[in-house]
Amino acid sequence: MDTKSTKKRIVSTVIFFLFLLSSTASADSTDTVRVAIPAYPSSANILEPSGGGSILFGPLLHQSVLRLHLKTGQYVNSLAESVTIMPNKKDIRIKLRKGPKFTTGDPVTAHDAKFTHDQILDPSNANIFASFAQEIEDYEVIDDYTYIVHFYEPYGPWRQLLLHGVCSKNYFEKVGKEKFGEAPVGSGPFRLAKTQKGEKYVLEAIENHSDSKIGYKTLELVAVPDEMTRLAMLETGELDLVYNILPHQLQRIQKNPRIKIKKTDQYPSLIGVTGNIVQFPIMEDKKLRMAMQMGVNRDEIVQQVLMGEGYPLYQDASKIEMGYDPSFKIEFNPVKARELVKASSYEPGTPLIMSYDQIVPMAEVVAQIFQRYMKDIGITIELQRLEPVVRATYSRTRDKRLGHLSLYSFAPGVDPYYRLMLTIVSDGPYSPFPNRQNQDQLDALCNAQAREPDEEKRLAILKKIQSLISQDPASVKLFGIYMIYAMRDHIDYTWVPRAAGPAGLYDIKIVKPGKTAS
Repeated sequence: MDTKSTKKRIVSTVIFFLFLLSSTASADSTDTVRVAIPAYPSSANILEPSGGGSILFGPLLHQSVLRLHLKTGQYVNSLAESVTIMPNKKDIRIKLRKGPKFTTGDPVTAHDAKFTHDQILDPSNANIFASFAQEIEDYEVIDDYTYIVHFYEPYGPWRQLLLHGVCSKNYFEKVGKEKFGEAPVGSGPFRLAKTQKGEKYVLEAIENHSDSKIGYKTLELVAVPDEMTRLAMLETGELDLVYNILPHQLQRIQKNPRIKIKKTDQYPSLIGVTGNIVQFPIMEDKKLRMAMQMGVNRDEIVQQVLMGEGYPLYQDASKIEMGYDPSFKIEFNPVKARELVKASSYEPGTPLIMSYDQIVPMAEVVAQIFQRYMKDIGITIELQRLEPVVRATYSRTRDKRLGHLSLYSFAPGVDPYYRLMLTIVSDGPYSPFPNRQNQDQLDALCNAQAREPDEEKRLAILKKIQSLISQDPASVKLFGIYMIYAMRDHIDYTWVPRAAGPAGLYDIKIVKPGKTAS
């Protein structure tokens, strides 16, 4: 046998096995954590956010004045040393901590907070926070670490404004808008290291960060649009963390000993069916709408469709939203529902068109089971599937092609301000029922909660709003779905309560396989 050939084969074999070993090792690396994101944000610049970039990059690259507590989900100070509502109830005095710095070495100051506010309001940035920021009359900088936010009027959801990351004024002015957009810097626990367009963002942990001690070096946010591909990559170790897992997908990964599964109900989720009352007078009939409320077995939907991975909802509020009342229930009573249908102006056999799109989890199944419930109480429903953009356009323009009913998914945040002002007040652009019973009183209460900065007083107003809506509801709330997420067993992560996205990724712990961080 040729000695040289033999040596070559041995070397090739060794190199091949070393490659396999290195590939296996990198799959569960303690230096890099790979998190799947459903879509690739077109920018990491939170001053002009798009495609979900603000939710992802805000808490990773930047610190904010307030943040959600990692364990409780409550508002707590971050950059702030103190936040005080002034005696006039419309101004907020903020004192920043001394110590936090941008990755450029510059301290985070009140001037940076004012600069960020000005950029949010710049129309060319199309910042989603602009509608909040427009409530601010002026930013008064007292000194480098103290400023006062002057609102035009008392403003209920002021805390939401303080969740926006603070950006560096000096860096922006030094490098310009374009460079800042390509390589934004902040004072957060990570810096943006690399961008692979359309594929992933690579972030590096800041060593010796003053507030966050990160247990790994690199965070990769990997865009994987397909649900099943995300799970497959989790199984092979190409991904370390996957979220937004649907209940019927759990069986696939439950038997894998290298995967840990977690769930939480402290996540913004509200799925329901709304009546398009402006377009169709038949939907003004209160008896018909109350029949729909009583004709749906929400518990059965949770068990059969969600496989128990959710909870029934009866009111216009997600479980994590301020003002949610866990004691409020609607009786499932098909007998009473049939009586209400017969007493209504609905003509038996008349088809009511119901539209749905795939934004709602398991939309087709949910639509079909709602159709079945309505048939049981004497209401005929015909289903039509629309593309999400088309359905949103029909809804905004009040187009009759939307149909009598719409299956919808709404992920409101902690604060109900947006939901109330968009969908409940009579002049709200998405209000399906602007002339409901007691609408004048409802409008007054919605405006009152928007102007009440005191949380306890605001909660009392929200309770009154819920009571009025329940007396004459425009929509049938169905359920909320758990946030289900899974990870490789060498890491441990817990979803931040009340967060809409994967906040607190800097708090991921590297653990021994099979263990959970204490």
